[in-house]
Amino acid sequence: MNHLRNIKSKITNLFEKPLFRGTLWMLGSRVIGIAMQAVYFVLVARTLGTNQFGMFMGVSAFAVVLNPFSTVGSADLLVRDVSRDRSLFREGWANALLTTAASGSCLIALALLIALQIFPESIPPLTILLILISDTVGLAIWGLSSSALVGFGLLKKVSQLQVFMNFSKLIAAIVLFIGFESPNIIVWSILYFLANLSIALTSVMLVHKMIGFPGKPNLSKIKSNFNQGIYFSIGASADVVNSSIDKTMLTSLSTPNATGLYSAGYRFIEVAYLPLLSIFSSTYAKFFEQGKSGITGSFLFAKKLIPLTIIYGFVAFIGYWIFHPLIPYILGEEYKASMPVVLWLSPMPFLIGIQWIAADTLTGSGYQKIRGFIILGTALLNVGINRLLIPIYSWRGATWATLTSDIIKALLLWAAVAFLYRRQMRNSETSNLN
Repeated sequence: MNHLRNIKSKITNLFEKPLFRGTLWMLGSRVIGIAMQAVYFVLVARTLGTNQFGMFMGVSAFAVVLNPFSTVGSADLLVRDVSRDRSLFREGWANALLTTAASGSCLIALALLIALQIFPESIPPLTILLILISDTVGLAIWGLSSSALVGFGLLKKVSQLQVFMNFSKLIAAIVLFIGFESPNIIVWSILYFLANLSIALTSVMLVHKMIGFPGKPNLSKIKSNFNQGIYFSIGASADVVNSSIDKTMLTSLSTPNATGLYSAGYRFIEVAYLPLLSIFSSTYAKFFEQGKSGITGSFLFAKKLIPLTIIYGFVAFIGYWIFHPLIPYILGEEYKASMPVVLWLSPMPFLIGIQWIAADTLTGSGYQKIRGFIILGTALLNVGINRLLIPIYSWRGATWATLTSDIIKALLLWAAVAFLYRRQMRNSETSNLN
């Protein structure tokens, strides 16, 4: 009886911990999000077909790569500052909004000029512009708002915001599917833009309601934060390059149809990232807290996440090999060629999970610059391999480039953690002897 009471007490104590409850909320929102994204993805892919779906994914991937530069790292800096001193919120929030508005506007103009040069003329310019606005500034504001809530430990609200984002896109997909006799990429880009606009406005209003309004921007602080923030932007963008640039390069170097097939398979892989995202979103601020004592502190926290990540990666790998034959039944026979994509990329959830642990360990302990350079280097490697292989092997070349660059990135990130950890331990031992 005492044993049962002890177990009950431990379970009760576990549920009382804010981090655990927050993780449950994030996980719950991800589960709901998986269902919504699945329906959204199937509706859009089936309605547009492989060619137009490939157009959308190619432009969207290009925009998502540029997205981190909309905030210039201000979202990460906001989490860092607020998690340590909440009185810094009003100024930090004002600085982040101003930075996003200014840099996002310039980024969209530059991105549009580049996109019109690299994408096929069959993709309407209006489609390109609306998707760029949606996936640069629109998603940047949503991410900025989520970061503000994370910094205050309001993980329940972050999860609700996540659900609303997926819900808005699902509604847009339903309208596309049932509201138009001859839906096309232009119609979808308009609906997609309206969905992202509602997401951005709702996100900002939620922050103002739950935390407060922005204060007066500090221009000198914005300037001083730029040097730190740019490393967050480079790291985040380079991270996205490894998962998204292949779709943009397929659209440019191969065909939208190949992009559609590859993107459909990759989207099934990305579904498995969602539970990992729920964990790492809820623990991100914790890495900063533990990292105040250096990399030994952030690594001690990271070790708790490693077994779960390994087990989850293995389960996902097996699941893909069992269920991949269902793809043509879900999306239609024209997507049958997406099946090999899923098999090739089935190790990705494991690779992504162990990368995130190492990367957040570095960031939390103040080594974002090292993280950024490693991710940037492997992103450039990814681009180089894609440039070499896609013209010859089409989507197969994209899968090989993704696997190669992500394996190398995981190895380099953990090598950096090991080196810095040992260096701090040696320095600590030396100081104790003295």
